[in-house]
Amino acid sequence: GEFTPPPTMSYRIVRKDGEVRWMDVSSTLVEHEGQIAIQSVYQDVTEKIAAQDSLREINQRFDELVRNIPLLVLRFRLIDGHFVFDYLSPRCAECLGVSASEALSNPELIEQVFTQSGMRRLQKAHDQALGHMTTLEWEGAVMLGHQQRWGQIMARPTRTSDEDVVWDGFYIDITDRKEIEDALLQSRMQLEEAQEIARLGSWQWNARTQ
Repeated sequence: GEFTPPPTMSYRIVRKDGEVRWMDVSSTLVEHEGQIAIQSVYQDVTEKIAAQDSLREINQRFDELVRNIPLLVLRFRLIDGHFVFDYLSPRCAECLGVSASEALSNPELIEQVFTQSGMRRLQKAHDQALGHMTTLEWEGAVMLGHQQRWGQIMARPTRTSDEDVVWDGFYIDITDRKEIEDALLQSRMQLEEAQEIARLGSWQWNARTQ
């Protein structure tokens, strides 16, 4: 049958001086002196391979980092009040009850986690931060099933070449902090109420010795 030259292939070669180089070889059929011949072109791609290896290592280190830190790393846009995600770290399922792959293909799954009031305040925080291109800061309630949790989002905007704006930041669960704050507030209110009933006051005295 008719011979078809192989597609472009990469080869590792070792020069006489011991240096390792990578070559791309592409071949085509040509006619030469009435005969069908194979014409091959060799291209040194050592620097390209090194750059790809370096990028792969950087990506592996980044993936390891975001797997280990106790928060959700995200990149998103908010378009017409709806999330569009470009990136969600593996902690997505732990933080919001939805896997990263599911949320990337169906962002509405994330929106459904936010309470209505929380989503409205997030949109307002987004619009304010967008107007001044400043950090977006939001705290509010989310619902993981029937359990209410509290979360915080902080993200910084970047304007892209096509004049779109993407937000890079994180989401972190702050339920424990909110429960402590609520308990302290409740204790303070109870103390003030008890003092009012007993007509007592409280003060702090700092005695200094000469």
